[in-house]
Amino acid sequence: MDQDIRIYLTDDDEDDRFFLREAFESLVPSAKIVEASDGLELIEQLNNRVDQKCFSLIFLDMNMPRLNGLEALRQIKERPDSKGIPVFMLSTSIDSQLINSAYELGVNSFITKPSRISEYERIVNGIKLCFIDHLLVFR
Repeated sequence: MDQDIRIYLTDDDEDDRFFLREAFESLVPSAKIVEASDGLELIEQLNNRVDQKCFSLIFLDMNMPRLNGLEALRQIKERPDSKGIPVFMLSTSIDSQLINSAYELGVNSFITKPSRISEYERIVNGIKLCFIDHLLVFR
């Protein structure tokens, strides 16, 4: 069922991408994982998508070089071909103004970056249950 899933992991911290990738590979093994080190690289990858109908999820770090998470989120939600993709923002920031800005721009969920590896699996399991398992039933 989940072979038609593409998950974009966008974070300038290679370790954070690794932990998320490991959690997704464990819990959603047939999903295609696409990594980007900043928002600009993510936007380029979205521009080059061949399969627009593939169910996708985007994970964005808030603080990145070149194009930060909020700037990338704005561009994603302004584009007709990507505005419906669920976007999850992960950050160490607890700045309520930045968090509110993310929600105003259309983020589906703001998640504080975990400090333990096991917490990445808990986050991914919740997203799998809420977004992947349920939404794919209605495709």
